[in-house]
Amino acid sequence: MSTVTWHEANHRQLVAALDRLEGLLRAHAAREMGEASPAVEQWPVWTGPAEQLSGIDCLTQALSLSPFERDVLLLAAAPALDGRFPSLIAQANGSQALLSPTFSLALAALPDGHWSAITPDGALRKWRLIAPLTGPVHTLAPLVAEEQIWHFLLGIASTEPTVAALLVPPVQDRLLLPGQAAVAEQIVHLLSEGETHRVQLVGATTADRAQVVAAVARRLDARVAQVRVQALPTQDPELAEFQVRLRREFIFRTSFLHLELDDLDSQERPQRVAVERLIQDHQGVLLLTGPSRTDMGSLSSLIVPLPARQPHEQRAAWHRLLASELVLPDEDCAALATRLAGTFDLDLSTMHIAVAQAQTTADPIEGVWEACRNQARPRLSSLAQRVQSAANWQDLVLPPNRLETLREIALRVRHRMRVMHDWGMGERMPRGRGTVALFSGPSGTGKTLAAEVLGNELGLDVWRIDLSAVMSKWIGETEKNLRRIFDAAESGGVVLLFDEADALFGKRTQVNSSHDRHANLETGYLLQRLEAFRGLAILTTNLKSSLDPAFQRRLSFMVEFPMPDKLARIRIWQTVFSSGVATEGLLPERLAQLNLTGAVIRNLALRACFLAAAQGPDTAVTMAHLREAAVREYRMSGQPLSDLELDGWT
Repeated sequence: MSTVTWHEANHRQLVAALDRLEGLLRAHAAREMGEASPAVEQWPVWTGPAEQLSGIDCLTQALSLSPFERDVLLLAAAPALDGRFPSLIAQANGSQALLSPTFSLALAALPDGHWSAITPDGALRKWRLIAPLTGPVHTLAPLVAEEQIWHFLLGIASTEPTVAALLVPPVQDRLLLPGQAAVAEQIVHLLSEGETHRVQLVGATTADRAQVVAAVARRLDARVAQVRVQALPTQDPELAEFQVRLRREFIFRTSFLHLELDDLDSQERPQRVAVERLIQDHQGVLLLTGPSRTDMGSLSSLIVPLPARQPHEQRAAWHRLLASELVLPDEDCAALATRLAGTFDLDLSTMHIAVAQAQTTADPIEGVWEACRNQARPRLSSLAQRVQSAANWQDLVLPPNRLETLREIALRVRHRMRVMHDWGMGERMPRGRGTVALFSGPSGTGKTLAAEVLGNELGLDVWRIDLSAVMSKWIGETEKNLRRIFDAAESGGVVLLFDEADALFGKRTQVNSSHDRHANLETGYLLQRLEAFRGLAILTTNLKSSLDPAFQRRLSFMVEFPMPDKLARIRIWQTVFSSGVATEGLLPERLAQLNLTGAVIRNLALRACFLAAAQGPDTAVTMAHLREAAVREYRMSGQPLSDLELDGWT
């Protein structure tokens, strides 16, 4: 059994092939001088591993090169491979100034020469094995092998720069949940058994699909080239050139092509046409991934659905990790695993990272929860704002029945895993598994504050959607922005807060123009995504009547935030100042004479604090400061303020 490595055998054959080429050039030079030409050896035999080919034999077989084309390619590469050849070529050309090989020299010096070797359809030029021939006479133009080609002959794998610029960096192969691993094994079987060479992996998220593709590549010991479909050239010459170089890449070092088509529908038509051409013309293994099936015209492909991460799989994985890494009691592991799986949608690798971070904290249970929040925190800074607040239930002053409803919202989110999965209610309710709440009422009555309280109670981030960044006049852009928001929020750890929701969720109107049609499409898209969203979404509005009636069926809760009555205003005044503020002689009953919302009361309290601070660091906030603050607040808003309303404030 031979112990020679592929690189050793490849080097040995390449040296022998170059020695043979040297003999051919010397024989030609001898003939030109009228001397007897020495005999030339045959092409060297491959002595490496039987299941592999040398670099030059691989090119010869894959591109169907004739023996003459193979020799021409080696002649073009020889000056870069061996320092002997410039002088040998000059001698064969009959001039010390002609150091580069030409096709004319190849025809004269190499056996079995044929003119078709340098035609545009010939393999040497079709596959860009040699650099473009320059000058008016192609037979006298220098023959130069492209750098990637002679690298390949040496056994050095490299990607051509124009191809590398359009490739997505390879995804690190990570652990898969059982359902995902089963899909990866199914694709491996389909490809390895030769049942197909086109597979469409549809469903789940972009990240999950990429992980499955990486797992397939590892199991097949294959290299994947994922092309950035958004960056594909759309003009015919550039696209054709890229396709040729991409096909050559598959000969050199790539096993199959991967196209992620998540955003294909949002691309301009020339971009979609370029992708379709790439799909139609690709001859090797092709793996298409996307949220849904892609029409491939007359080409056949196998559709493999990828299920979303299942909460019961995640819970089992969490339980194993918590028990083995954090060494928690079994009851704590079970409770925490259920809570984590019911709130966050994370892959196994991210779970491992979160547990590793929790091991460095004083409280591992809180540590793993906070680590999951950080890992799942969506990148929504361009479309939403994360609300950071320390508000709690004591900050909410509402009628008891409203507070009871808010606490029920928290209970539903906290126990979703038990009801929907353990008790099987999710099977009977395939839609509407999440929680959608509508908070309506006048401005300043505590709607946003209630969302902040729920976020803190549940240990979730609250993201306020920036409607100015979401809504667009361009067709399809609003839906695209909304999809980005919902997709990012699906990982969990998020409360979506749609403030002033009537701007997005307004009533659909009769279609009188294209604007009406697309506005209705946006509303319809929102209805679908809200119904499919499995987290907590809160809509706030001052104009409940302006919302589309179809939203009411999607709502889990409707909470009306009333104007606070006098007793509620007294409670707000009693708690509005922090413990660090010195107060003197404040009369909450007198202050509550003004019919104000909680937000305006907080504004008055803050304004009074600044008025007191301006008089000195030890100045206490008094009724006089609050009277002045009220006068200025009413003046700013343009509302009248009578002395009767301020009676007893001094």
